[in-house]
Amino acid sequence: MRNIADQKVKTPFYGSESLDSLPLPVILISSNCILLAANKRAREVFNGFRAGEPLSNMITDSYFLEACARVFEKNEAMECEIVRTIRRKRTFQASISPFQSNEGDGAYIAIYETTAAREAERMRASFVADVSHELRSPLTTLIATIETLRGRAGANPDTRARFIELMAQETERMHGIVDDLLSLSATEAVEHILPNQTANLLPIMTNIAKVLSTKARAKGMDIVLEIEDDLPDMRGEYDELYQAIYNLAENAIKYGESDSNVTLRVDVTEHSMEIKVHNYGTPIQEKHIPRLTERFYRVDKSRSRDLGGTGLGLAIVKHIINRHLGELNITSSEEGGTTFSVTFQVMSEEN
Repeated sequence: MRNIADQKVKTPFYGSESLDSLPLPVILISSNCILLAANKRAREVFNGFRAGEPLSNMITDSYFLEACARVFEKNEAMECEIVRTIRRKRTFQASISPFQSNEGDGAYIAIYETTAAREAERMRASFVADVSHELRSPLTTLIATIETLRGRAGANPDTRARFIELMAQETERMHGIVDDLLSLSATEAVEHILPNQTANLLPIMTNIAKVLSTKARAKGMDIVLEIEDDLPDMRGEYDELYQAIYNLAENAIKYGESDSNVTLRVDVTEHSMEIKVHNYGTPIQEKHIPRLTERFYRVDKSRSRDLGGTGLGLAIVKHIINRHLGELNITSSEEGGTTFSVTFQVMSEEN
């Protein structure tokens, strides 16, 4: 709570009709904190407005109510935060300004929501912490390895070779994290912009199957393509669609059982195309599925790191799908395997 410039406004009215044109929620109260008027936006955000009743019937935040009382005690404007926890937590900033009129003293309360800004700040802080955590482990390994090589152990050719290989692995891991962070940042920056190009999924998925065939064969796996030759075009960026499907297919190989198949399938209807990437492996528990596209979220952290995962691949997939107005669905079971399904709209003549 902080003081702002002293304001005394002469006002001849208490009616809410004149306030309805204001874009922010606005409430008028008397000097004893009784509700006088509230515009439409305030009545929509804060239920329980009845003229002549206490302000606490409309807003119950004790810190805010205390600030309102202090405005009249000091006869100066103040700002404070309002926190509401009904259904979900929402935060607001309130500017409380006293006024004088022929009908009595009171205060204007102008309110604007800060929930989105607070959530963005929380996510930024969480993201910085996550990145620091992910990079700390390989950096610690590199520092320890370098110190070892500087000592007597570094004179041993076998030890030196083993530690240099370890340094190469950790450096590659950090490089992968940085690459994915840059890719994620670039994808998020354009997520709100609809693609202005057209793409066809047939060459995209065919090329992905070829590129990943070596990785699949190393695990005794086959990539099975179930795609018609006459797929319709869709609105989309070729490189982004390639990256999203590549990430899904690579994960299917990485976490699939050896000597099993990974299936890339496209089902076409009159208005949509559904991409399905299917594998057999350890099923994903239902509690994890809603969080799989969060940055750095892993079902099995140690296994993911051992397999070279950065924890950012599915977050990139999510933002690409959002930009293309697609929908991601994930199902997983012991019997049916795991399927990542992505549905896109088919282009029409109007598009």
